Amino acid sequence: MSSVNDSSPYDSDDFDEDGVDDDGVDENSIESDPDDGLTTFRYKDLPTEVRTMILAHLVPQGGRCALDPTNIKRPGAFVDTGGDRGIMRYLLVSKAFHDGLVPILYRANEFCLIEPLSHHDSLTKIGPLALQSISHLTVKVARGMEDLGKIWETVVNTCHALETLTLVFYHEIKYWMRVLADLIVASDPKPKIDVLLYSSIWAAQDTKHTKIKADMEASLAAAGRRTMFMQYKPLPAKIKTLRISASTCDAAAYGLLTTKFKDRTVFQINAGQESELYSHLTCKKI
Repeated sequence: MSSVNDSSPYDSDDFDEDGVDDDGVDENSIESDPDDGLTTFRYKDLPTEVRTMILAHLVPQGGRCALDPTNIKRPGAFVDTGGDRGIMRYLLVSKAFHDGLVPILYRANEFCLIEPLSHHDSLTKIGPLALQSISHLTVKVARGMEDLGKIWETVVNTCHALETLTLVFYHEIKYWMRVLADLIVASDPKPKIDVLLYSSIWAAQDTKHTKIKADMEASLAAAGRRTMFMQYKPLPAKIKTLRISASTCDAAAYGLLTTKFKDRTVFQINAGQESELYSHLTCKKI
């Protein structure tokens, strides 16, 4: 495995000093088949900025990619949920192509890790080059921050380009409330905290907004006590947004908007982000 990127399928021993592999394929050349009538050229002789522009044209932009924890060490070991899966073949062109594409790929798309509980160390296996480049990460959470384990440690210590971290919860209100409360009362500096609430048919729709308000205020009060013995490591400095996404009852958004902590309201509507599909709230500075 390459020391540059653990997820790279290329071994430096496969190529000689001239960039020619054991089968006679020149990694400097984009096309090396003499029978197809195309003129070949030495790709690595191009200026760095030109090579970067070429690679950027090959990478899908703004896609959502679900990382596969059971097969994460393979190049492009993810299921693309929006965009061109043709990127896979480019990752296999050569080590130079692979290592040039990976930073662009992980900066330009959102990556979703859906099974952190059963594969705590899976994020590390995408390799250091990808970890240092990833800018938008979504992680499914079952109960709370303790579920993340190695994932949180990796995010804090390695994902220095991370701008948005989304924690996804399903149905159980008490779990996302507890995490949200802990993050709100955590010491500064901390990123902007957003809340995306999706109405779910599986949630208890008979829950009143007054109960949501009471439960959130109780979670905030308890969070102050919890932080005395459980400290979250600070997130990377560059991160702009930490988002809680939850499937919940219809009353949740109004319940949060009426929640108070230290005699001040805690949440406000995120202006310009209204949607029929979800409620988008932002936490105020407290």
